[in-house]
Amino acid sequence: MLITERPSLIAIQNVLFATDFSMASNAALPFALEFASRYNATLFLAHAVPPMPAVVPVEPVPDQTELLRRGAEREMEKFVNLAELKDVPHQSIVMDGEVWDVIRQIVADRRIDLVVLGTHGRGVLHKLIVGSVAEEIYRTVKCPVLTIGPEVIAPAIPRQKMWRIVFATDFSEGSLHALPYALMFAKENRSKVTFLHVIGHPGTLPADTGDELVKESIARMKEIVGEGLDSESVEFVAEYGSPGPDIVRKASELEADLLVMGVHAGHHASSHLPWTVASHVLAHARCPVLTVRGGQ
Repeated sequence: MLITERPSLIAIQNVLFATDFSMASNAALPFALEFASRYNATLFLAHAVPPMPAVVPVEPVPDQTELLRRGAEREMEKFVNLAELKDVPHQSIVMDGEVWDVIRQIVADRRIDLVVLGTHGRGVLHKLIVGSVAEEIYRTVKCPVLTIGPEVIAPAIPRQKMWRIVFATDFSEGSLHALPYALMFAKENRSKVTFLHVIGHPGTLPADTGDELVKESIARMKEIVGEGLDSESVEFVAEYGSPGPDIVRKASELEADLLVMGVHAGHHASSHLPWTVASHVLAHARCPVLTVRGGQ
């Protein structure tokens, strides 16, 4: 399958930064500012006020959701006055609802071109948060999602270029929806791009069969990319391993500035394997991860 959509057709005019005002969430702000500044985009700062469980009080008590909303509005007022935001056009949004529902609505209403998220913590708790929030978002919103995981360290100063981009693919139609973005960023930054395919462990396959699969995988990647990039700026890597851990390992070895991958559309809770390759990559990658949803 050849990708015919040209990188120049992709525009980033509106960037959505979702925050819960925590330090972990706000670690992603420099990346949102970087993209908004680079593309002269409007930055939308959004916070979701979660619904409170319905209870029947013994005596009248203040509406807890209303109290949360007022507190969030105060926090947002302080947030929009940060010095870092003074040179970037921005708007703030505080909305009632679950995080993924609020983000989906804002993406549709404000014609968002890129969502930027920061994720929390490590270990089991982080796995639950990524699985229940970030995955819900990047599998259902139509625009790309840039996730800043807990292993990513924000730059002291904004990056001037993305020197190295890794595009990971399993050759599925869903994964290839991310390719135009990898190509666009690579051309704009004159980046070195590594196209990566991790083949599942071959088991008892003869050695020569394994070598053939590697060659076939590299040939398929070359066919997909076509003539879109300078051959000196591109490399193709196919190797055996476990896709999640080995995508992270390869991106780390290459000191990637951005990891790009496509994901399949759908509700994560309907999957029998909610802890997906993408979720593993988001939890452990040392660089930002751009996910692009394929399908409807």
